[in-house]
Amino acid sequence: MPRQVVSDVKAEVHSGRCWPSRTDNRQVVRRTSMVASAFVLGLFDTGVAVVRALGRQDIEVHGFEARPELPGFASGYCRSEVCPSPMTHAPDLVEFLRSRAQRLSVPPIVYPTSDAFVSFVSANREALEPCMRLALPDRDTVETAMDKSKQYALARRVGVPIADTHSPTSLQEVIALAPSLTYPVIVKPAVGHVWRHTYRRDKALRVEGPDALVGLFKDVFAAGQSALIQSLIVGPNTNHCKVCAYYGQDGTPLAVLLMRKIRQYPVDFGVGTLMETVNDPELRALGLRFFDAIGWRGPGSIEFKRDERDGVWRMIELNPRLWQQNGLAAAAGMNFPLVQHRDFEGHAVPTESYRAGARWLDEFRDLQSVWAHRTLGRFGMRDWVGSLKGVGCFALWADDDPGPFGRALAARTRAQIGKRVSRWQQLPSLGAD
Repeated sequence: MPRQVVSDVKAEVHSGRCWPSRTDNRQVVRRTSMVASAFVLGLFDTGVAVVRALGRQDIEVHGFEARPELPGFASGYCRSEVCPSPMTHAPDLVEFLRSRAQRLSVPPIVYPTSDAFVSFVSANREALEPCMRLALPDRDTVETAMDKSKQYALARRVGVPIADTHSPTSLQEVIALAPSLTYPVIVKPAVGHVWRHTYRRDKALRVEGPDALVGLFKDVFAAGQSALIQSLIVGPNTNHCKVCAYYGQDGTPLAVLLMRKIRQYPVDFGVGTLMETVNDPELRALGLRFFDAIGWRGPGSIEFKRDERDGVWRMIELNPRLWQQNGLAAAAGMNFPLVQHRDFEGHAVPTESYRAGARWLDEFRDLQSVWAHRTLGRFGMRDWVGSLKGVGCFALWADDDPGPFGRALAARTRAQIGKRVSRWQQLPSLGAD
C-alpha cells in the first residue's frame, strides 16, 4: 500500500488561465529506472481501475482530469492533477500534457479513458507523439469508431449482424420513414460523447410511435445533433456481452476477454452494474472479425446482444478505449493496462487465458438498478443477494486503495443532503399568511 503523505495544491498557468492541480493524499514512490510512466487521462471509475492495474505493478502513474470532484483524485496509486478540459480547452490541454511529459526521462504511455479524451488524443497526435506514446489506430479509424453510423456501415460490409438501422439526415426523411417502422424503436446518438456534452445524458431513448419519433427528431435536429433509429433487440440484460481486446502495435490481438451483463442502470439502456467474465467462442470470433476489419490498435470493447427471437448476436457498438469494468479483467487474470505497457516497452506476450465466472459490482449504481428492478417486479431481495455470489472486485472499493470509494461516498452524501435541504426550503413557512 502506498505510504501516507500530506497532500498539496499547486497552480499551473496555461494560455493565461490558472489550472489548479493537486497531488493525491498518498505518496507514489518515484523510480529512477528507465521504465516508462503512465499518463491516465480521466479519473472516473474507468481511470481508477487503470491507475490501480498499473500502480500495483510498481509503475509510476500520473492521473489527469478536468473535473476535480471525481474519485480518482483520492487514489494512492497515482499523482493526480486537474487539467484543462479536452472538450472546451483542447489547445491548453496539449501544452499541459507536453509540459508534463517533457519533465520525464522516458516518454510516458498514454491511457485515454473516455471518448472525449480518445477524440482529443487522436485529433492532436502530431503535437503529442513526439513526447509520449499513443495506443491508437490512425485518425480515420478513430473517426469511424466514434461515429456509430460509420461503425454500422462497416459491420454490414464484413458480415457482422446489427439491428435494422436508419440514419436520417433531415426531418423530412424521418416523417417519411416513421409510419413504416415497427415500434417500439430505439433512438441513439451517432457520436455519443458530443451528444451527452451538448444535448442530453441519455445513452438511448425508447420511442413508442410515429408522432413521438417525429417530435424527438425535431428536437435532435434543432440542437444540431445526429441520431440513429434502430429496431429493438429483444432479450434480458444477461443477453448483453462485451468482447474486450487489446491489439498490439503490429496488429496482433495480445489479449481477448468476454464479459456479460447481469444488471445495468438504467435498466433498459444503461451501463453494466453487475458483470461476469464468460467464454463464448462464437462471439469471440465475431468480435475479432470486426476489430480486424476496422484495423484496430490498442484497447477497445465491442458490445453485442443476443436477440431472443432468432438467437443471433447483433453488434451494438465499439468503444474505442478501455471500458469501465476493466478492473474485472485484471481480477480474472488479464490486466489490459499492463498488456499495453508491455507492448510499448517491447516485451509483450499474448495473454491466452482468464478465469470465467469472476464478477464485478458497481457498488453505488447497482443499488439503483436493484431498486428499479424491484419496482418493475422483476426480482426480490433474495435474488439480489444470490447474484452477489462470486463478486471479487468493485468499481471503486479496494482494500489497498479506499480513497476513491470514500470520495464518491462523501460526494453522494453531500448531494443527498443538498436535495433534502432544497425540498425543506421549498416548504411553506409555518404561520405564513
